[in-house]
Amino acid sequence: MDTYESLIFMTCKFNSQNAVKTSEECPHGAKLNNCGKLVCLRGRGEICGETYFDIIRHGECASGLMCCGKCVGCDDESCDQSLCRPKKLSLTKRRNIFKHRRI
Repeated sequence: MDTYESLIFMTCKFNSQNAVKTSEECPHGAKLNNCGKLVCLRGRGEICGETYFDIIRHGECASGLMCCGKCVGCDDESCDQSLCRPKKLSLTKRRNIFKHRRI
């Protein structure tokens, strides 16, 4: 097992969301996560994961919502008008973007 697989294994074993037996236990639906566990999807305002490992730990948003550290957007009941803030590019990334442009 390489380092990356070990990290996934450890994340799944110790930091994964609790599994549910059926999707009826979840108000916003359920899906199999990257660890093979059936877990509840997150609703509007709930904490969610944006990166691969955070998704294992905190979960994914239900359909119609997007994750900005918490689920935002429209669900079956209503809409949340807040949007995700754009991620700031580091100075190095900005330089690389402009380096490859030809004017």
